[in-house]
Amino acid sequence: MNRLGLLALALATTGCLPEQPVDDAAEVELEAVVWTPAAGTSLSYRSRWDWEAATLGPAGERVFETDLGYRVGIELGVLATVSIMLVPCPSEAEQADTGLRSHTTVTDSSQLLGPWIEAFSTGVELELGSADASGLAYCGLHWLAAVLTTSTAEGLELDQTSIEIVGWFETPNGDRREFDATVPLAAGGLPELQIASSTSLVLTGEDELELRVELVRRPTRALDGELLDELDDLELAYAFVYGLGTSSRALLEPAD
Repeated sequence: MNRLGLLALALATTGCLPEQPVDDAAEVELEAVVWTPAAGTSLSYRSRWDWEAATLGPAGERVFETDLGYRVGIELGVLATVSIMLVPCPSEAEQADTGLRSHTTVTDSSQLLGPWIEAFSTGVELELGSADASGLAYCGLHWLAAVLTTSTAEGLELDQTSIEIVGWFETPNGDRREFDATVPLAAGGLPELQIASSTSLVLTGEDELELRVELVRRPTRALDGELLDELDDLELAYAFVYGLGTSSRALLEPAD
């Protein structure tokens, strides 16, 4: 078993993995929102990994099925997030280009810099810190993972990669393949801000409730639409990190 596989087994046997899959607010209706906190308002950020209906395999791996019927087991995944920032609503001229690339040069006082090295297979929530609102209206969130060579006190390592995932998949016909996939480029996501429609929150005015910005990434959806047996490890890694970005959510929730 390689380095990451051994660490996955250690995490599973030491009780770091939840016994049950993390429940997401999948049945809660969400709606897009424009949020305009007053300039200087402290913005609290949290990272959460939602494994939805995934189960735990015998070695502690997260097991789930894609929309095309591939059964996937993630033994360990490590991601290096280097920044998170609320994105001001685009002007009319900018609305025609809503791609991630158009936001890479945007700057705002809401930006919080890492890096945060996360073993997302554990499903552990992480408090990222806080930054100050600029006074602009926010419509989305930009998160960015970058290539690092680093290690942490917990033993997590990245070597010239932004993400590494170790695991296996089985085709609908039962053929099995193991993979150790890395991405040697930066990657990220640009989810719009959302809030539970059933939650009564005042977003402006003197009675505004204190809110937290929660970045929710959903690994079980990252490989949807992919014919995994036709991808090599590099292509699989790119597909995974792209899907992780497009399926992520940015939720406004009442602060604890």
